[in-house]
Amino acid sequence: MSTARIVNPMELKGEDTAILVNLLAMFPNSPLIKQGEYIVPAPQQPAEKIMIQLQYDLLKRFCVSNKHAGQHRYEILDQENKDHQLGVGGDETIVFASLGTLVPENNSLRYKSPAEKSRAVKRIVYTSDKQTEISDEFKLSTQAGHLHIKPAVFVRNRDESTCYFVMHRLAGICMADLIDKIYYSKEITPTTDQLIALSLAVLRAVKTQVHDKGLVHRDIKTENMLVVLDQNAACVNIIDFALSKKNETDDENEQNGTYGYMAPECILTKGTTVKSDIFSLSLVLGYLFGALAFEPHNRLSVTEIDQYEFPQLFEDCHDWPNFDLSATHQDVIRVFLTRMHDSDPSKRPTCEEVIALFEKIQTKRQEFAEVKSDTPMLTQSSLQPFTIFKKLDITSESISTATHKPKI
Repeated sequence: MSTARIVNPMELKGEDTAILVNLLAMFPNSPLIKQGEYIVPAPQQPAEKIMIQLQYDLLKRFCVSNKHAGQHRYEILDQENKDHQLGVGGDETIVFASLGTLVPENNSLRYKSPAEKSRAVKRIVYTSDKQTEISDEFKLSTQAGHLHIKPAVFVRNRDESTCYFVMHRLAGICMADLIDKIYYSKEITPTTDQLIALSLAVLRAVKTQVHDKGLVHRDIKTENMLVVLDQNAACVNIIDFALSKKNETDDENEQNGTYGYMAPECILTKGTTVKSDIFSLSLVLGYLFGALAFEPHNRLSVTEIDQYEFPQLFEDCHDWPNFDLSATHQDVIRVFLTRMHDSDPSKRPTCEEVIALFEKIQTKRQEFAEVKSDTPMLTQSSLQPFTIFKKLDITSESISTATHKPKI
């Protein structure tokens, strides 16, 4: 038997395009064509057959824009290579980088590289009883808007099925990794202005990408934020809407979130609101300013939550050469974090109120910097941007008990 012809969808040469068109025509209703060997009709001579080795998986998805309504595309995936994984979550969930897109045109194929349109593909392995949860995640992720998610692709089997979400690949470093680089490995020393800008970016992202969309995220944590920080500007995107709900949805008798970030009302199954996300945000902001992690001995202890007072907040920052946040501003931030962390949701400030606080601090610092412009406090080297790109390793376990109690 002759050696199989290698067909790389990213490098279509000579007759490779026609060969791949013939292969796709053999599986018109298949959502996923796996890499491997196939026997396909030869170009120009369909009566003859040739053996090919398809190097990558091809995921068929449909377009949503009016301009391309009814059309489909193929995302190129390598699900066997861990180097192409962007993130790993629970329940066999993996996020892959798309290696490019094949666009069918006039009985041919056009390759679009990630440089033209960078996408990520989230793969979720699920059983039949999880179908509703998968559909809800797609609807809520679509409602959030900023993920630009495409219609879900389902690959169904008898016992276990797989769902794929194709979305824009968002730039940045996981907030958890960024905090590790600041306080543990000490690879990065941000300026005070960068920390204030990043705090504002986090708050604005939760407001505009979650709450303004009528959603409660229910799993706000450092692992679910992607950050790009450049000079004194910052951009944050909220990801993973698997546990989200519409604000008006009653979720009493459910626990959804990650222990250590979960608000008391969620632990006590009294239902969640946007104020539950505010509670989680208090911990994200606290860690951003150096507070020790909240690690309760009993993950369901509301008493331990009440006793947490953001230990070592700002302490490590004082060792930085460019940390110049005034004592007054430190005290105000501490007070607001404590209010955000209150066990009573009605006593927590709104997202808008916390944004207003940090905007005021930022404005005061800018006014002071203008007055002191003759003696700059920050050197150019201290303002180097850090836009580090790294795979996400989501190790904090998110739990959902919409239908059952958790194992503690």
